[in-house]
Amino acid sequence: MTVKIKKRYAHELTDDVVCDMLRLLGLPEYFQRQTVVGNGRDVIIETDEEVVFVIVSRADASDGRNAFLAQYIPTVLSECITYNTQKRKLLFIYLLDTSDAAKVPFIADTYRIAKTLGIEILNERQLNMPEIKPYSSFREWRRARVERQNYNPANNSSYAIEDEYGYTVFGKLYGANGK
Repeated sequence: MTVKIKKRYAHELTDDVVCDMLRLLGLPEYFQRQTVVGNGRDVIIETDEEVVFVIVSRADASDGRNAFLAQYIPTVLSECITYNTQKRKLLFIYLLDTSDAAKVPFIADTYRIAKTLGIEILNERQLNMPEIKPYSSFREWRRARVERQNYNPANNSSYAIEDEYGYTVFGKLYGANGK
């Protein structure tokens, strides 16, 4: 089994962290570590049958709401979609910080959005939060989003509209800076 780690984050993603991911995935904890160049804060675990992408949060949730996890999801999701393989692809999240700072409402909503997209959090139990449930509808998510936008009206945050053709979401597409 090969575990690919982005060079930029290799110092944070120790063998202990990778072994915990593998354990939570039900995979053997022996692996060949490979440092690769690329975008995305993730670990790519390649077995004979599948390729598992694990989005990794920052080590300190208090560094910033988007910078903790949210800004990494679009980049890794795009990488997962475009990764050239015939193998089954899976996508998960692993939290390096499960302290109270990782439970603030904005970050907790990021967990709900991830779950709505079908992305599970490997070490969710360590958060010691009530069960994180996906949004049941677009309208439920939109109501929650509008409520959060009212906390800081100066923020140029993402938004969504609904019309007769469906839903259109305007927001960040790539990391922290893209719109």
